[in-house]
Amino acid sequence: MAGKRPEENEMLSVIFYLLFLAFTLCYFSLFCVVFIVTAPFDSKRTVLHVMSRLWTRCYFGIIPSWRVKVEGKENVEPGQPYVVIVNHRSMIDILLMYVIPLEFKWVSKREVYRWPLFGWVLWMHRDIAIERGTATAVRKMVKDGRRWLAEGVSVIVFP
Repeated sequence: MAGKRPEENEMLSVIFYLLFLAFTLCYFSLFCVVFIVTAPFDSKRTVLHVMSRLWTRCYFGIIPSWRVKVEGKENVEPGQPYVVIVNHRSMIDILLMYVIPLEFKWVSKREVYRWPLFGWVLWMHRDIAIERGTATAVRKMVKDGRRWLAEGVSVIVFP
């Protein structure tokens, strides 16, 4: 947006966020329908994970100046579960994880589950919630993570 006046940049930002919100609400509606149809037989929520991956690709496609380049994909063995530790520096980290060719579950603080849309998606995905601050919660998170790893699903943690 070089060369534009500040108020033009602000207007473009407002337009972008309104379009992003409208797209997200429409996509979330479709996501809910797919959840209802697939949940009885897709215990890993693989179909929803694919939909989240597609949503991310659409998001990156909306912003013309953003290009995502993934290096090292050849080091990811298909079907091999991993524990991925991510530096959580911004919200974009979440989107970028969907570019990695892994099926995974997030470890997320319980408070995020209360957020409209995003918390509901975490619940539908069957991601791992953690109540911060108790040893019991940490043990449960580790148990849930091990269960997903045993099923061949990777686990992503933001320490």
